[in-house]
Amino acid sequence: MASRRWKSFLVAVRDIEHPPRALLTKAARIAQRFGGKLDLLHVIAQPYVLPGAYENTENTREVEIERQLGRLERAAKRLRAAGVKVSCSVVWDYPAGDAIVRHALKTKPDVVLAESHHHSKLSRWFVTHTDWELIRACPCPLWLIKTPRLADSLRVMAAIDPFHTHSKPAALDEEVMRTAVTAASDGGRLGATHVYPLPITMVAGGMGDPIWVTAPLTELKRAKQRVSQAVDAIAERYDVSKPNRIVQAGDPALELPTVVKHWGAHLLVMGAVSRSALKRAFIGHTAERVIDAAHCDVLVVKPRSFKTPVSRRPNAAVIPIPPM
Repeated sequence: MASRRWKSFLVAVRDIEHPPRALLTKAARIAQRFGGKLDLLHVIAQPYVLPGAYENTENTREVEIERQLGRLERAAKRLRAAGVKVSCSVVWDYPAGDAIVRHALKTKPDVVLAESHHHSKLSRWFVTHTDWELIRACPCPLWLIKTPRLADSLRVMAAIDPFHTHSKPAALDEEVMRTAVTAASDGGRLGATHVYPLPITMVAGGMGDPIWVTAPLTELKRAKQRVSQAVDAIAERYDVSKPNRIVQAGDPALELPTVVKHWGAHLLVMGAVSRSALKRAFIGHTAERVIDAAHCDVLVVKPRSFKTPVSRRPNAAVIPIPPM
């Protein structure tokens, strides 16, 4: 199946004082791989302006934007020297996640690139509040970068859900597969996987209370066959070979990162939908655990019908703090 092409990438640069070299280097390689351009974005997510040497709040803000834009341009200069087309943007808006979404709505990139953070004390990656807001609200695919290099032949695993657990729309699987096909283009390898919960059944306990136990072996086999057929139906439409189709029973939060690692994926493509706060607290926790535990980059996509809840109007009002 023919894939779309990515031509523009929005790169969220959090630390303007020390722009992350690994993020920018990998972003440049991604742009070169797909023949696209980069837009480096830094958000000044500060609702207050500290007293300074300038006449008013607006002047202070404009001077600070120009100062930080100069730092971003210096980082971009190295990427341009490698032949990558790069533009730079600095916006004063808050919170940061909403500001990135607003910029994406304005510039319409094909993909947003953001660095997933590593917690040195626990020696693990973790999703920040801004990351999670982007996962929830970003209107285009969000590529969370967790490793510093881009493989010459990208192994891309698509995590699909053919039974639409938690009311995920059927169109989301199609978007996951289309995005994975694009990511694996130019010589990459494409896989598809689904981790499903083990069937359980209720039996009477010793005191008459119900006890939930794993279903009989015959039911387990029927369940796996049913899931495998559903995965095959999707995978065949996207030319995923049978050895690269993986069906696994268990808790997705625990099993999916293991499946992805054993298959040797460089990129996990998975879907996300925006939900009510109550449902998101549970379902979102599962997705966050998968993203946390995955050893590779994660690309999060939405169905094409997705509408971001973020307003296009920036939080431009800035509160000055008078001198003491």
